[in-house]
Amino acid sequence: MSGPTWYDVLGIEPTAGADEVRAAWRQALADLDPGDRRAKLATEAAEALLDPDRRVAYDATLAAAPVETSAETRVATTATATAATEPPAEPAAGPTRNDEPATGWVPSGWLLAAVALLAALCVGGTAAVAAQPHHRVIQGDAGTVEADAAEAQAAAERAVGPILSYDYRTMDEDAARARTFLTDSYVEDSYDPLFAVLEENAPKTKTVVGPVDVVDSGIVRVGDGRVQVLVLCNRQRTNAQVTTPDVFQDQLTLTMVETDGEWLVDDITTTPLGD
Repeated sequence: MSGPTWYDVLGIEPTAGADEVRAAWRQALADLDPGDRRAKLATEAAEALLDPDRRVAYDATLAAAPVETSAETRVATTATATAATEPPAEPAAGPTRNDEPATGWVPSGWLLAAVALLAALCVGGTAAVAAQPHHRVIQGDAGTVEADAAEAQAAAERAVGPILSYDYRTMDEDAARARTFLTDSYVEDSYDPLFAVLEENAPKTKTVVGPVDVVDSGIVRVGDGRVQVLVLCNRQRTNAQVTTPDVFQDQLTLTMVETDGEWLVDDITTTPLGD
């Protein structure tokens, strides 16, 4: 086995008890956005280590193939978990920080690259969809498929702001608003567990995230009654120590599902533009 172990992901020792695992999981998730890949990884690690049978089996695989984790790797993974609780730290989602104030921001190479990426996605619409062999293209009238994709794209753009935004003074209202844009399964499996951690930490750090401004968006693929939409946005954040808004540039892939005639978010993946 190569790469960091579940213990490395959470920054704990293999001898850590259940309480230590839970504490490390909460720390790793603090101040992360729903859909963040590292938040999902930390949750997966915690689930495995809190299940006695799964943990015994996992430890057995480690014993059979010891993982040689360098000091640098262990320090890096521990720093990742710790940095998530510090208000001035960069979000773990990986967006590139813009050091300019929120007002007067000038489009940078990030935006130019993003526009080029979206243009590539949009050229030849149907051809781009067909190029994904592992997704079955929706069958039906081309105009209907195009209309559905456009509706899903518009819904994704509307959803990004409410889902990513929150104010430590109005957490209940913010969560209720965000849930109206999400499928029930995503709320239960991903959004609520992550937001519970944010709700616990935000009042301490006085974090306010938003407004979130959509820069552009494009269709990634369409298939099986689902539409994936790439959304590029600028997200502002302040907290007790940072009163001038930081601006983070996010690249999100939203999986949209039509539910009772309404397009809702069923999954969110946050990816640095350079990945």
